[in-house]
Amino acid sequence: MTISKASGLPPEITGRKTILQEVTPDDAENICRLRNDPQINRYLSSSEAVSVEQQANWIIANKARNDGYYFKILDNDNHFCGTASIYNVLNGEADFGRYVCTQPVQAVETEYLLMEYAFNTMQLNKLFCRTAEDNRRVWRQHVTLGFRETGQEILPGKELLIKVQELTREAFLQHDYSFLQRLIDRF
Repeated sequence: MTISKASGLPPEITGRKTILQEVTPDDAENICRLRNDPQINRYLSSSEAVSVEQQANWIIANKARNDGYYFKILDNDNHFCGTASIYNVLNGEADFGRYVCTQPVQAVETEYLLMEYAFNTMQLNKLFCRTAEDNRRVWRQHVTLGFRETGQEILPGKELLIKVQELTREAFLQHDYSFLQRLIDRF
């Protein structure tokens, strides 16, 4: 993993097959294309379609909160694949989410890169993720990468059962991720 950070700017994180860059309002159209896809938004906290303008305004407001990092996921050819975030950063803990990725290799590598960034660079002690139970592929991926289930919630308004998972710094440091690098290298 390579982290580039100009003074005062969020990092750019580069993996073997994945580049993570800060989301800007210019990314709103790509994000809307994902968010407004019924196959994807059935798992999101809101299924309502959003306009490019609404999304751009949300990106600006989110950045102003200054409580984490919101990344666009790119492949090595700079094609947009999705988004992911570390947010609600408080007292050594944060949420990992806003996670939507259309490409399996970038999805797995993004999660690992952000876990590594959260624990080794941000020095967090714990990451949480909340995933719709029906989104089996994603919550199983979280388990494979070391997260453990700690509870369940009902998402208000959608009545979705949400699995709450956490990963501690200690569990991250003890987990063997060598399989992940071999998997990424195969693609």
